[in-house]
Amino acid sequence: MPTLLLALGLGLAAAVALSEPRPAIAWTPWVAQIRAVSADEAAVASLRAARSLRDEAEALTPAEVALDERALELWLPRLATIDGLIDDATTPELVRVELVAARQALIDVGVAGGS
Repeated sequence: MPTLLLALGLGLAAAVALSEPRPAIAWTPWVAQIRAVSADEAAVASLRAARSLRDEAEALTPAEVALDERALELWLPRLATIDGLIDDATTPELVRVELVAARQALIDVGVAGGS
């Protein structure tokens, strides 16, 4: 296995060394694609974070909120952030749906009052 990896690495190094240099202009489309992928990855990461937050909020119980003062200390600042993101026009719709569900879960267990 190590010799296979070494051979692969040497083959790639030789290919790069023997390839013709390309003008900088030819790489411009790749930069745009990388930026597009990065934006997509950021959207996916935001959606994952929102889903994780929703899952965590849905796991709360009314008893936990009533008996553990740290629950409110943890969730009230998060709730303010959730409300801000819900109101933000730049928040993607799929993320907004997850945040609304998280907010509703917090309302259901008594962290926040309904509005």
